[in-house]
Amino acid sequence: MISLTKSEKPPVLVEKAQEWTRDILEKIAGGMKVGDAVGARYNHPDIKKRLLEETFDKCAYCESKITHIAYGDIEHITAKKVDPSLAVDWDNLTIACDKCNQKKSDNDGVIDPYSDDPGEHLLFLGPILRARPTSGIGQLTERLLDLNRVPLVERRLDKIDYALSFLRHAASVKDERLKSLIEQDALSLCDSCQEYSAAVSQAVNALYRR
Repeated sequence: MISLTKSEKPPVLVEKAQEWTRDILEKIAGGMKVGDAVGARYNHPDIKKRLLEETFDKCAYCESKITHIAYGDIEHITAKKVDPSLAVDWDNLTIACDKCNQKKSDNDGVIDPYSDDPGEHLLFLGPILRARPTSGIGQLTERLLDLNRVPLVERRLDKIDYALSFLRHAASVKDERLKSLIEQDALSLCDSCQEYSAAVSQAVNALYRR
């Protein structure tokens, strides 16, 4: 998980958020079911497009790239059932893979990558994610979202090994210009847009020495 920055609110929410929120709350107050026609307006394509851009097409929680295999789910950081007034609140919306979305479900209290610094709560030991011992929110996030599920660990390890292969190559190169270029290839895999960048950057930073 990496820190994320909220992008500009899409025009459709600027125009419609208050109306859509009012419609949801009126349904609830009247004891009526909030169907998708009213309750799922946040699935508007312009909203999803903006969310995918700000998360680099990755799950906000596990950093798996989404769009090459799935559409991705619009995730409510505070669940709709917990606070329906936030159902279309721009600051409460992000993107999650279907596994993280289902595991989080209606639970509250996990790390919010927009307002929390994940690095203060989580640490990678190679491909394994560990919550810092003093962080209750980190421990809840690790366990609730199952962020060490086997396929995730395997994919992280592949990415780490790929990045470190550049550093091993660079160590054997005598030409300083070529060495620098190869090292930059490794460092580029730490960029926020890259899959599992938190795990890769911690591994590379631990071993990379200029």
